[in-house]
Amino acid sequence: IKKIVQQVGFPLVYLLSTTWGSAAIIVWDNVECIHIPELNRKLIQDLLSESDGYLNLCADTSAGDFEASLLAIQNVLDEHVIPPLNAWCKNNGFNSIGIIGLGEIGLLPIQVSTVPAGLNIHVLPSARSLKLSMTQITASDLSKVKLLTVGGVISNGLRPLEFSRIESLFFDAAYRNSGIRVCNIPTEVTLANVENEIASSTHLLFSCHGSFATFSPLNSVIHLQGDEVLPIETLLRPALKLSHTHLVILSACNSASTEFWNTPDEAIGFPAAFLAAGARTVVAAQWEVSDAATLLLMQQFCTELLESGFDTAQSLAKAQRWLRNATQQQIEKAINQIRDLLGENELRAKRLLKELQEDIVSLETDCPFGDRKYWAAFVCVGA
Repeated sequence: IKKIVQQVGFPLVYLLSTTWGSAAIIVWDNVECIHIPELNRKLIQDLLSESDGYLNLCADTSAGDFEASLLAIQNVLDEHVIPPLNAWCKNNGFNSIGIIGLGEIGLLPIQVSTVPAGLNIHVLPSARSLKLSMTQITASDLSKVKLLTVGGVISNGLRPLEFSRIESLFFDAAYRNSGIRVCNIPTEVTLANVENEIASSTHLLFSCHGSFATFSPLNSVIHLQGDEVLPIETLLRPALKLSHTHLVILSACNSASTEFWNTPDEAIGFPAAFLAAGARTVVAAQWEVSDAATLLLMQQFCTELLESGFDTAQSLAKAQRWLRNATQQQIEKAINQIRDLLGENELRAKRLLKELQEDIVSLETDCPFGDRKYWAAFVCVGA
């Protein structure tokens, strides 16, 4: 593990809980242990599994006060978990850290606390998955970046995502304006067409629906055109290697969800599958996300990504901070920036953006997307 952390450039933290409290085991040059006695297993189980707990409401964010459950988790993380980790990082000269949660503690959405702490956090299924992505990746050469976008698809039986196509169009235009090659699938977005392009692309954007199969995670899918799907199983086939893939963005609901029925030591889900296939970093959502909020978050994330030279964790954290604090005026400016990058023939997309602006202006609150459910769903998994 020490060899892995030296290669990736930031320390790994293993979080584990017991009846008597929790511990953070930090691996860098040495192995250190930070005791967190206040965070015991019963408290974690209450936060996760009560009728108003995170796991129950995460499955259906409209069933109860999901925001209250996220706030309860943030209060615990801010008080007991993030401060000692943040202090350790500052004392040792780090602004990034990788966290591997073992068992139930790994189900807590750590990212609800990463933005206010100002610490770039990489959520990891295991050190093994990180090692796979680090050993299979080729040397980074950003002059050879190639983006594949999948968005605006119509999936049978699922509601249309109004801003999905706009999101993919924005990434397309922003990358092209930075001198980066972009690949759009010219015909129907089928699994075969995606497979033809996916292995040769360094950056992948999937802006579409995702379905996580809680009790059978290998049957989880990203929905493509019609009845076509991209299953997790496809990513685990030996023939499909993503050794050129620097970044996978899964702008899809529940795309970062993991198996929690048996709370395995190594979480199973799309991020772990993409890392196992060779991808270096995955950005994905842990619950059902707002279409409009995701468009705004991804617009800021894309902008930060290109300006930072593809520092994924930092760019995501900055985008989340922006969306959390964005005023109506700032959101209106961001929507104008999106519209300015769209082509002259994108009349429907521009109409949708104008309607979104009108909806934002009509709201009584000055920070329309300040709730955690809007900005905290996405996590950075991997290097």
